[in-house]
Amino acid sequence: MPTISPSEIRIEEQTHGTESVPWLLKNMFVSHFTAAFLFALCTAVVFGVTSKNTDRDRFLYGAWVFGLFLLITFGASWVMHLLHR
Repeated sequence: MPTISPSEIRIEEQTHGTESVPWLLKNMFVSHFTAAFLFALCTAVVFGVTSKNTDRDRFLYGAWVFGLFLLITFGASWVMHLLHR
């Protein structure tokens, strides 16, 4: 098996006009709901960790923020759906 030095390894890019996308990401498709879910999760974790003092309060606040993000996401999507008709 041939050995490859680190200088020989490069990330191939696929170009779309002026935009370059690394080959690892070119086949990654994320739905809008998945993106909103991940954003809500990350934001809830950060809010929970940085805003409360005890572990229980952090968990409860993070869960509350996560639930509100998802509730607002569903509510906004229904409003947009009904306005689109």
